[in-house]
Amino acid sequence: MTRASKTITACFVGWFFVTLGYFAFYYDELLSIFTPLAGGALFLGGIALVISGVIVAIKSKTRIPIVTAVIVAVVAITGWFTPLGKTMGAHCKLWREKEYYESVIAEVGEGKDESKHDFPVLVDTGSSVRVASSWGGILDNWRGIVHDPTGEVMKANILDLKTWENRNDPDYASVSMLFGGTLIRAQHLGGDWYLCWFT
Repeated sequence: MTRASKTITACFVGWFFVTLGYFAFYYDELLSIFTPLAGGALFLGGIALVISGVIVAIKSKTRIPIVTAVIVAVVAITGWFTPLGKTMGAHCKLWREKEYYESVIAEVGEGKDESKHDFPVLVDTGSSVRVASSWGGILDNWRGIVHDPTGEVMKANILDLKTWENRNDPDYASVSMLFGGTLIRAQHLGGDWYLCWFT
């Protein structure tokens, strides 16, 4: 393997792990201000690496740069043009904080004051006790993790986000105003956990 091939392969490996870290912490509020900039830089870096890998492969007549270029292309397309990357990030954040949320839910069930926690939580005591914690947003547009034993928050996906013409649908209306905001979308993360978007 030529020096150029080794260098480009090392760059591919570095890019791959940095990209995994980017998506793993995608929903981290402390990093959210840098997310668009970092994502754009990583994506453009991936394109540059793919082009460089193809050029090196042609000049050195070795397959390794081509193989790594294909891997980078697949990761970039999957991460930025499908929900997979962000879904991985949601699962990673839930995994890091799940124990804390479960302790809060237990305390809420015991009737303790939910306002005295490190992470502010919202409680809805409608048809079932639901607990939510914000994962960031601007003003009344926010997203957050929701624990819903009924699974009814998935009814939010009934809403036509382009026209809102069906906002009075009885099924959607039954969950539309949870936690003092308008629930517009929900993604199931497994068990009773959901990532929800509000406006």
